[in-house]
Amino acid sequence: MKPRQIAVFDGLRITTEHLDHLQAAFLTGLDDLREATGAVRRGFEVRADGADQVVVEPGLAFDLDGNRVVCEEPRTLGVVFPEGGAPLWVTVTYDQPQSGETEGRNTLVWDDCEFDLRPVAPGPADRAIVLARLERGTDGALVVHPQLGSPQAAQPPPVFAPAEPAGERLCAAQGVLRIGGPPDGNGLVLLAAALADPSADPSDEPCVTLATADVGIPFRLVSLSSQSVLTATVTADGDGSPPVLRAVAWGEAAPAGALLAQHALTTGGPAPVLTEGAVAELPLSEWAGTAPIFARLRARVEVRRADSGDLRFAVTVDWTAGPGEEPLHLLESTSYRLHLGAEIAWKALGCTGRPHHHEGDESWQL
Repeated sequence: MKPRQIAVFDGLRITTEHLDHLQAAFLTGLDDLREATGAVRRGFEVRADGADQVVVEPGLAFDLDGNRVVCEEPRTLGVVFPEGGAPLWVTVTYDQPQSGETEGRNTLVWDDCEFDLRPVAPGPADRAIVLARLERGTDGALVVHPQLGSPQAAQPPPVFAPAEPAGERLCAAQGVLRIGGPPDGNGLVLLAAALADPSADPSDEPCVTLATADVGIPFRLVSLSSQSVLTATVTADGDGSPPVLRAVAWGEAAPAGALLAQHALTTGGPAPVLTEGAVAELPLSEWAGTAPIFARLRARVEVRRADSGDLRFAVTVDWTAGPGEEPLHLLESTSYRLHLGAEIAWKALGCTGRPHHHEGDESWQL
């Protein structure tokens, strides 16, 4: 038998056994429900064991009430035919034993089953599941005719397979990337150059790309998911380098016109960060005690469209307070070298063929 639930009441002291029982009920129940409902799902084969008994193998079934009928060990049943040698039906029905007595009450509920040999096959109103029909052969041997179900049991539902419109086919691709840069660790120098650029828009937050990697997607993209480990390292001449910073992020991206709308949830930094415009983010503010400039810096992983049409993963360092003389002075005076790295597991979903297109919208919809 398998766990089903715990029977609670006011004042019940929940023990480890109760929690383990409840967790096992959820896990085993979910595993079994993946096999759909109705009649026998696996096992419950009946075989003759000599002339006067049968063995029923372990199995799983769902009766017409949706109960999980389960047996985890072989069961041996003695066979005695009625007068006249009429056949017998081997059936299994749902049983729900209880145990775990606490303060005079049973608190553990189980899914189990009971086997029976019947001279008459179960009718439509009977919740028993037929496993086999037994007869005595002309040579006296026990003959087993497997049934595995009952006429009134509903057929298992078909596996869901969404119809694909003509000319379209669902596609998927996935992989792992490892990128990092810059090789000489001069990320802060590159950011200082971006801040000093006279053509920069004062309303923009300066952003410098330190490393990229392109991924070819041989179909039209519908959505992209990623899991990233983003690492930031700062070094300085001599001692005094701060500890390495790391963050783990779960990101999503999807076409939005000519761009990619993207967001991420990142953990591992000073606090969880919900980010828009990137699939990973790591604030560098933990290093502010080492150098004030880090209070305004963040590392990110962004997904872009390359000129070739491929997806481009980019590791960037951003200044979050806008350009100005003060941040430029802080960057030019620091002696620290910044290096960023990312390990990215990604999965892309899309389709081939002609899209369901809406005027002014370049995204694809399945």
